[in-house]
Amino acid sequence: APYGRASVEALEATKMLEQVESKFVTGESIGAATTYVESKNAEVGFTALSMLGESGINTPTMSYVSIDESLYKPINQALIVPNYGKDSKLANDFKAYILSDKAKEKFLKFGYSVE
Repeated sequence: APYGRASVEALEATKMLEQVESKFVTGESIGAATTYVESKNAEVGFTALSMLGESGINTPTMSYVSIDESLYKPINQALIVPNYGKDSKLANDFKAYILSDKAKEKFLKFGYSVE
């Protein structure tokens, strides 16, 4: 998973991996990993800023520190419309929205870069 990979890379880059690796608990998704921290079943976790809510700031149950992006390889994400969906109005409306300025503003608000 991309966020798990990035967290290991950041820990390796800061020479902290060996100190904490024995305490690792992995979630089946980024949502699950975030829930472990939010429910206090884990003391610390790595997640996407977007998982912390629309405000992108500290929540009543969690606070965050951003990880320096130079410590891990970029997490690239993409949108595709497969050939069998190319004539779908819904697929094309969704694509248009995702590429719109309104959506780009939301992505930036949640900590994603827009290229």
